[in-house]
Amino acid sequence: MYMRSKFGGLAAFTLVAAAIFSVAIFRTEDLHPSAALFIAPDTPVRITTPSIQLDTPVITLGLVGDTLQIDTPADQNLAGWFHRSTPPGTPGTTFINGHTPGVFSRLHELSLSQLIQVHTADGNVHTYVIHENYTLPNHQIDLAALLAPGPDRSRLVLMTCAGEFRDHLGTYDHRTIIIAYATP
Repeated sequence: MYMRSKFGGLAAFTLVAAAIFSVAIFRTEDLHPSAALFIAPDTPVRITTPSIQLDTPVITLGLVGDTLQIDTPADQNLAGWFHRSTPPGTPGTTFINGHTPGVFSRLHELSLSQLIQVHTADGNVHTYVIHENYTLPNHQIDLAALLAPGPDRSRLVLMTCAGEFRDHLGTYDHRTIIIAYATP
């Protein structure tokens, strides 16, 4: 299978290698529209929650260059799944982020016990119940703990910017975090 990068070069990947890693390899927004793309069946493709009128596509993201910073979607109307986190519906943590202002602008309005649904490429819908909704200053966020495989059940972590934009940092000074667990 061949994929064309945004730089015009071809990268060859076998279906066997893609199946072993069971993740999409590139951010979909970086690919030319005519490029073929293997998407693993358990890859999240949409996130919905009627209580805040959220219904948006999910793209696959990795890290920013050679850093340990999780990338964010270039399009503020898309959510992004960190491909090194667990796919939805499996034990562990599924991490999805999005922008404020943008797709996750109303995330702070979600209440405990409300539902979030994550749709995967194979047509399955995974439903999660919100257990926590909080906002912290950036320096207090323990991303390693949020991404930890920890639970024996499927956990969803959503994160977006909050607080005030700091020009010298190029980002907001807080993050809103939602933690939800799969319904039985």
